[in-house]
Amino acid sequence: MDSNSLNFCRFALTPYQDGALMALPNLVDSELIDTYAMPSGKRLHSKINYEATAGKTETGNTRSGLVMAVALRVIGDRLALVSGYEDGRLEVWACDVTSLDKLWDGKASADSARPWQRLWTGKAHNEATVDPAFTRAFTVSADHLLCRVDLGTILSGEPETVKVESYSTKQIGNSSVAVSHDGKVVAVGGWDGRIRLFSAATFKPLGSLSFHRESVQALAFARADAKLLTQDDTIELGESDSDDDDDDGVPRDQWLASGGKDRRIALWGLKKF
Repeated sequence: MDSNSLNFCRFALTPYQDGALMALPNLVDSELIDTYAMPSGKRLHSKINYEATAGKTETGNTRSGLVMAVALRVIGDRLALVSGYEDGRLEVWACDVTSLDKLWDGKASADSARPWQRLWTGKAHNEATVDPAFTRAFTVSADHLLCRVDLGTILSGEPETVKVESYSTKQIGNSSVAVSHDGKVVAVGGWDGRIRLFSAATFKPLGSLSFHRESVQALAFARADAKLLTQDDTIELGESDSDDDDDDGVPRDQWLASGGKDRRIALWGLKKF
């Protein structure tokens, strides 16, 4: 399928029925978001956040900036979306899953027929991730802050009470963020090549990991229920820097993978926090 490569945003994927739903920037306008059905690649809703892009924001300023991060999840009978933008704005959107049966274009359709509603917007950062239960969103950026937003309260119908919480990591320049699948640990990848671990509930520092020589560009926690690869599924990437021949018995839900600008990949076995 075609995609807009002129941006820095990773796609978001969530299971749905017998396949999955995907969200990523619009083919033409990188400030807007489209959703697709997978594995067919059929576009379902186009320019879903057009309402927020047109006109002025609550602060009176016309928003301009690429979509930098998206997160997607089916929650009950709703599809929820978190989007982060180049100007640091974070937004939460939702639509009824029944609306996915009909193709829709946010720019071409009347507001009265709009399936997507913007539930909340606030100033956070442009690199966003959410915990597995979709109850909290975490964001990082070029500054030293790790920010958190209470998605559970927003999606339960009380968005006006939600404010952005922030914590100083004491490290300027953060390029990636991920949340463990038990929702307890947040990993932050820095420009300095280090990975810093924090409590998702309290922001308490839990430790740091050092391996990469340049910026940590990608982080991902393993799932305990994920399918294990067989020997036929794997590819040889070259020589390993590790002295270990096994995972030392660390459960898979405590594994963390990291990728850096230095083109190095690391697999970490974390202790139980």
